[in-house]
Amino acid sequence: MFKHRLHITSMPKHRLYITSLFNHRLHITSMSNLRLHITSMSNHCLHITSITNNRLHIASMSNHRLHITSMSTHRLHMTTISNKRLHIASIFNHRSLIAAMFNHRQHIMSISNHRLQKTFCPTTVYT
Repeated sequence: MFKHRLHITSMPKHRLYITSLFNHRLHITSMSNLRLHITSMSNHCLHITSITNNRLHIASMSNHRLHITSMSTHRLHMTTISNKRLHIASIFNHRSLIAAMFNHRQHIMSISNHRLQKTFCPTTVYT
């Protein structure tokens, strides 16, 4: 893989070159250190960073939908994904459908020793 360039050839009818797809607003960069940054999808902001010890498979672009699954448990772990195979497959309507993300903004940050950061403010009780 080249830096800031991803070449996908496992599609049945066409080839996709992801460099800086401004039409789809999809940026996949920094693949050398097994870190995947997917940012700026239409009305979504998804950050998947520091996926340690994973194999990344980007294939099967025929259905025009994006599915991220984990091969060991067949589901997506929102916190630190380690020693799992990540499958990212296809794009539908210039945005991605990841797990249960539909019309809201969701941040997935999977940094090595950090928790998943949500837009949730717990109630503080003072005694």
